[in-house]
Amino acid sequence: MERVKISHTVTAATQSVDMYTANEVIKDKYWIVNTKHGKVGTLRRVNDSMYEFFNQKSNTLEMLTDVDELFTLQTKDTSDNKAESYVTRFSEKFPCSFSNPIEYEHDGNLPLYKKTATGKSIFAAGYYIIKFKKWLPSYCPKLDTLTKYEYSGPYPTEWEMNLDLKRHKR
Repeated sequence: MERVKISHTVTAATQSVDMYTANEVIKDKYWIVNTKHGKVGTLRRVNDSMYEFFNQKSNTLEMLTDVDELFTLQTKDTSDNKAESYVTRFSEKFPCSFSNPIEYEHDGNLPLYKKTATGKSIFAAGYYIIKFKKWLPSYCPKLDTLTKYEYSGPYPTEWEMNLDLKRHKR
């Protein structure tokens, strides 16, 4: 797996510099792009002169003529806190199926929430794949389901979940 380290300037409310690393998944074709804070997207070679960058933070797809463009792009100022039109984010990363989730305190690393303060059902935010008889996709499953069956996740986007689902079905 090849690692590429390149600097990237971020323009936001606070001026900072992030270092991108690109981990090659498929030789000369597909890379996972990360910062020190985690995954920021994927890079795919479309043809000899075009690349496709999927930015999972903004859920946008950008076409690039050179890989170096990715690492010199200025990100948009997100300090105005515009609300997303159709997805509620839980813990700033994972989507959830409820508009006002109440965080469930626990020792684990799953993003868990309840729909009401007195509710007994606990849900896991994000996309998952769960192995019932075969691997199936799931969106915000109950914690009981995750403890009962083998699973993989959480994934912040449906697209990432589907990529891993294809790997598990092989």
